[in-house]
Amino acid sequence: MTLRARAISAGRWTSFSAVARSGLQVLQVAVVARFIAPADFGLMALTMAVVTVASLVAEFGIGRAIIHYDDADIRTRSTLYWITLALSAVLSLAIVLAAPLIASLYGKPELGALLAWTAPVLLLTSLGQQFVVVAEKELRFAIPAQNEVVAGIVGFIVCVVGAVAYRAGAFALVAAALASAATSSALAWLRLSHGHRPHFHFDLGPARPFLRMGRFLVGENLVSALVRQADVFVGGFVLSTAALGLFSLPRDLSLRMAMVINQVAMRVGFPVMSRVRHDVAVLRDVYLQMLRMTASVNFPVYVMVGVFADEIVMLLYGAQFRGASDLLRGLSAWGLVRSIANPTGSLLYAVGRVRLAFWWNVAQLVLLPAAYWFGGRLYGADGLVAALIVTQLLLMLPSWRYLVWPCCGATLPEFMRQLAAPFVAAVVCGAAAHLATFALPHGLLRLAVGGVMGGTVYLALSALLNRRWMSVMRDLALQWRTPH
Repeated sequence: MTLRARAISAGRWTSFSAVARSGLQVLQVAVVARFIAPADFGLMALTMAVVTVASLVAEFGIGRAIIHYDDADIRTRSTLYWITLALSAVLSLAIVLAAPLIASLYGKPELGALLAWTAPVLLLTSLGQQFVVVAEKELRFAIPAQNEVVAGIVGFIVCVVGAVAYRAGAFALVAAALASAATSSALAWLRLSHGHRPHFHFDLGPARPFLRMGRFLVGENLVSALVRQADVFVGGFVLSTAALGLFSLPRDLSLRMAMVINQVAMRVGFPVMSRVRHDVAVLRDVYLQMLRMTASVNFPVYVMVGVFADEIVMLLYGAQFRGASDLLRGLSAWGLVRSIANPTGSLLYAVGRVRLAFWWNVAQLVLLPAAYWFGGRLYGADGLVAALIVTQLLLMLPSWRYLVWPCCGATLPEFMRQLAAPFVAAVVCGAAAHLATFALPHGLLRLAVGGVMGGTVYLALSALLNRRWMSVMRDLALQWRTPH
C-alpha cells in the first residue's frame, strides 16, 4: 500500500473515531445539561483545564519523540514507559495535594473536591498511551479508533446515569472522565500491546535522545496548554461560576467541531510529514493539502453554527443556557480562524522544530492572558469572546511568517490560496441558508432547512472553486466502501 493510500486509510479510521467521540460528547452534554446547573459546568471547565495542562506535562513529549525517531526498540520504549508512568503518578498526587490551594485561589471551595477526584485520570491514561503511539507511528489506526469509541460510550453511559439517576452534578462528569480513561487503557493493553509490552528494564542511556527531544516538547506542551486554557483560567477570576459555565459550553463546542477534522490532520499528518520531512517540496505540498482540507471542512461548519446559534443552543443545552447563543456566534468566528493554525503544529513537530514552537507559545502566553483579562474584566463573557477573536486574527500572519515559511517554504500567496476558496464558499452557503430560513420560526425546522440549503450550496460551489478538496473527499469515500 502506498503512503498516500495508507494515509487515506488512517484518515478514514481517525475520522470515524473523532466524529463518533465528538458526537458522544455533544450528546452527553445535551442530556446532562438538563440536570446540571451552569455553575457546575463552570467548575468542571476549570477542573479539566488544570488536568489537561498536567496531562501534557506527564506525557513529557515522549509519544511524539517515539514517532519522530526510527530506532525505538522495546528496551528503550520500556524505559520511556516507566518514566511516563512515574511522572503521571507524581502529577496526579500533586494535583490532589494542591487542590485546596487552587480552590482557595479562585474562591471556589467546591473546586477542590472535583480536582482531587479527577486527578487519577492522568495515571489511568498513561497506562495504555504508549501502545496507541506505536500503532499510530505505523499508521495502524483501526484498533485505536475502535478503542476510543468504546471508551467514549462507556464514559457517556456513566455520565448520564450519574447525572440523571443519582443527580451527582459535576461529579457525574468526573466519573465519566475516569471511566473513559480506564476503559481506553484496558483496551490498549488487550488489543494493542502484543509485542510491545514493557519489560522490567530501565536504562537511561538509549532513552536520552528521546528525553532530550521530550525536554523541549514538554516545555512546549506546557506553554501550549497554558495558552489554550488561558481563557478558562482567566475566566475563573473575572467571571462568576455561572457565567463561566455559560461561556465554557459554547467554547467546548467550538473546539470540538475543529477537533473532529484537526485531530485527523494532526494524528495522520504528523506521521506522514515526518516520513517526507527531508524532501522540502513534498513536505510543502503535504502541508498545503492539510491546510486546504481542514479549512474546507471547518469553515462551512463554523459559519453555519454562527447562523443558527439560537437553534443549536436550545437543542443542545436547553432554556437555562439561552444566554449562550450570542457567545456561540462569537466563538464560531474564533474557532474558524483558530482552526487555520492546527496543521502548523504537525508541521513543526514533523521537522523537529520544537524550540520554535516553544518560543512561539511563550510569546502568546505573555501577550494573550492580558487581553483576555482586559476584555473579561470590562465586558464579562462577551468581552472575553471578543478578545479571543481579535487576538486570533492578529496572530494569523505572524504564524505564517515565523512558523510555516521557515519550515516548508510555503509562500504567503500559496498559504492564502488554500483558504480563499473554502472561505468564499462558506460565506455564500451561510448567506444562502440565512435567506432561505429568514421567515421561518426559530426551531428544528429552521435548522434542518438551513442545513440542507447551506450544505447543497457549499458542495456546488466547492465543485467549481475547490476541486482538489472534492477529489480528496471522493477518494476518502471510496476508501470507506473498500474493505480492509
